[in-house]
Amino acid sequence: MRNSVSIKGGIGEHGFSAYLETERGNFLFDTGQGEGLIPNLLKFDKDPLSIQKIILSHGHQDHSGGLACLLELLGPVDILAHPDLFSIRYRVSQKEGKEVKRFVGLKYQRAYLESLGGRFILEKSFREIAPEMFFDRRNSAGNAL
Repeated sequence: MRNSVSIKGGIGEHGFSAYLETERGNFLFDTGQGEGLIPNLLKFDKDPLSIQKIILSHGHQDHSGGLACLLELLGPVDILAHPDLFSIRYRVSQKEGKEVKRFVGLKYQRAYLESLGGRFILEKSFREIAPEMFFDRRNSAGNAL
């Protein structure tokens, strides 16, 4: 089954992003590939400007691809992630008996994302991100609470 959206007008794409609407504020967990991020937020009546922090599970393009377009809209915002966020990542496969490598890491360099307002908080720790909301980045497997 392909990634899809059940509401007419929504954009489905491979990847993941979740808008977390809480009593403590609004947060974005991952940004998908990017094509559907802003249009879907607007389609589902969620104000992108209300996002207080961005939380990234890891640096694959299908979880972080929408970061630049969101920062262009938001401006300065904290981004919580594991220190390995900017690690070089490749998908290795076989095609016609030959090894094929395809880059699947973060699309943009840290300096560019910071120039758009991204304030990276990269750490391997359990931390409070808002009152009674916690983020656990003690391993690089993408586990978060």
